Amino acid sequence: AEQAFIDGYTDFNQATPTLRVSANEKWVLTARSSGFNTIGTYTKPIGDLKLKDAGTSHVTMSSFTSLSAVDQEVASYTQGVKNESHPCQYRILLDYAKDIPGTYSATVTYTLSTDAS
Repeated sequence: AEQAFIDGYTDFNQATPTLRVSANEKWVLTARSSGFNTIGTYTKPIGDLKLKDAGTSHVTMSSFTSLSAVDQEVASYTQGVKNESHPCQYRILLDYAKDIPGTYSATVTYTLSTDAS
């Protein structure tokens, strides 16, 4: 755990979760987060939660990107697909000076919708 603080981040297991997309028309997969729970009086910044899609097809978030309360595009395509794999991975930024001991949790909401544009 100390090495993670020295590195400034910790990565969660790759492909956890793996999302599978099936759509019969143009689609977009987005993600957003409501942020971290509060520990005492400290609330870890929402941007400390990063996500990337390690998939190989139709990925737009291929490098770690800070999540926010606003939907961000993870993947999209101009046609339908069947059972397309999107193995995601989380990274949490760590800060010796600010982060306090505790159990942190955050909710991430994924949305798959037809792309109206």
